[in-house]
Amino acid sequence: MLDKPKDSALTTVDGKDLAIGIQFSCAYEGNRSLVLTTGVPLDITQEGLEKIIGRLSKASESLDNVYRLRGLREQLKRWLLDHDNAKQQRSNIEALVAHHWRIRGRKGEPKPTATEEANIKNFDVTIQRCADEVKRVRDEIAKLEGLVGDA
Repeated sequence: MLDKPKDSALTTVDGKDLAIGIQFSCAYEGNRSLVLTTGVPLDITQEGLEKIIGRLSKASESLDNVYRLRGLREQLKRWLLDHDNAKQQRSNIEALVAHHWRIRGRKGEPKPTATEEANIKNFDVTIQRCADEVKRVRDEIAKLEGLVGDA
């Protein structure tokens, strides 16, 4: 065996100096991912290993909640926009009904045609669905904000 010089950077490794790596790979928002990595000594206890894995898991879950919260906030904006658009389109149809009523020279309260009535009902359904979704998303946001804080 070759003798190493006294000023060599090579050292003898004891068992306590060896470690194993632990990785958590987590997917977020469909196309994003994160790999959490840590090293633990080979002589770690089962309790110590469980504590390390618990910390990695908690960090992963916390990050997942932050991304879900961001996604829900974007979803809320879309539902609110859809709600406002549906209300505006319903108002436009009502204005057209009144306009057509006057053009035809009719008197009294404007009454929509069957097609116009069907469109109004469709927009009413859309408005209600948007309102329901806005409530659902706001509830989910409130729940996640309780877990994450103001992220």
